[in-house]
Amino acid sequence: MRQKTLEVQKADMNNRELILSIRDSIKSILDGTMNADEAEDTYLKLEKTCIDIENASHSSDASHMGRIIYSHNIDNFAKLTAVIKKTGSISELFRYSGNIKFVSAIKEIIAAEENVITGTSFCEFGPYKINGTPCKFFFNYAKIDAAEYITASVVSPQYADSQKFNEMTGMLRRHISAEINFDSIDYYKSAREYAAAFADQGEKTAASVFIIDGLDERFNLNEIIDASRKIQDKLKATYGDKAAVIVISYNVYLVLRHNTNSNAKSVSIDYDNSSLKYAKHDFILSQAGDLDNVWKIIDLSLCSE
Repeated sequence: MRQKTLEVQKADMNNRELILSIRDSIKSILDGTMNADEAEDTYLKLEKTCIDIENASHSSDASHMGRIIYSHNIDNFAKLTAVIKKTGSISELFRYSGNIKFVSAIKEIIAAEENVITGTSFCEFGPYKINGTPCKFFFNYAKIDAAEYITASVVSPQYADSQKFNEMTGMLRRHISAEINFDSIDYYKSAREYAAAFADQGEKTAASVFIIDGLDERFNLNEIIDASRKIQDKLKATYGDKAAVIVISYNVYLVLRHNTNSNAKSVSIDYDNSSLKYAKHDFILSQAGDLDNVWKIIDLSLCSE
């Protein structure tokens, strides 16, 4: 594909222009051509520009999948990461984070290279130049139940890491499967709202992440689904009706409750007349940012599956 066919509108100020502006400002301060008042004014303007670019760089998707995609953009030098869902002849933008103006270029490549993209779990195209900016395109294809999902990322040819992209798409596949198989809710938003409700009252929330060991090694798919239901019921019975038990995946569960003393509670989890081994990570959430520590443990556990 010739690079001139890939087009996207240019943003008011891109990241490179911002970096150059910061560099020139620092140089002016160091060589004395900018006084303290001018430096402060320049700092405030640059800070506002950073905030504007940050706000424009991702969707308003507050789900955990949205957060995973957004984190990938930051960690892997991506201008856009998008998931396109295809059900029969219908295609829709399922999730995205980044500059949505790059979606047109992604769709061009999909239309021209569909057989290559759907014939493998990972492929890449480029580098191309879009409005003078070098870009490479990563693609991942997955069929989950009746739908097809194409994850695409517009990345830096020099710095992007295909392994990071594949780790991210693996996490997305697990989350999509969890939603289908376990009727899972938007657990990132749900957990955040649960913790915020108590934080508004000046109270703390207790959180526990349960990571069940070896389910996929001991049981078939139908047994795993049945075991997951029973694990969820066991956690609900242990922590009470007021606790929120959220299924992250078949072997990862998040329990939120108001009783912070219950972190020490012992839980025996059994299935098919045998005791299931698990790791338990406890947290006390006193402010919204504390929830990020929970997600770090969850993400690590999903990456290691």
